[in-house]
Amino acid sequence: MVYISGKSGHQQLWRMNIDGGDQEMITSGEGDVANPSWSPNGQFLAFAWTRGFEIGGFNIFVMDVARHDIVQLTHGNGRNENPWWGPDGVHLVFTSKRGSVTQVYTMLADGTHQQQLTTQGNNIQPVWAKGLN
Repeated sequence: MVYISGKSGHQQLWRMNIDGGDQEMITSGEGDVANPSWSPNGQFLAFAWTRGFEIGGFNIFVMDVARHDIVQLTHGNGRNENPWWGPDGVHLVFTSKRGSVTQVYTMLADGTHQQQLTTQGNNIQPVWAKGLN
């Protein structure tokens, strides 16, 4: 299980056993982390992180949990948050505030092929469910 905690000073990503044991901070302590989402196969975590971005701004990152390898998927195009895995484990949906409104986008799990899905209003917290297109 993973969770977000500020017990290290900043909001960071932590992992622990289901009984509460073996707690470990799995991000570096830089910036703030938010919105973790497990990949369908349980091998990867997508999350929003302010590391390397202006204060209050987030980008989307993916971590290989076993190896602790982290890849940044978005690079400064707005405030990118709320990643959620598609059931295929290949796509992510997320929100991005570019200008004054927040819209829903999709991309491949390597950060390529970003596509805007919504165009009106403020749209937040997308969740992709298996069996829904």
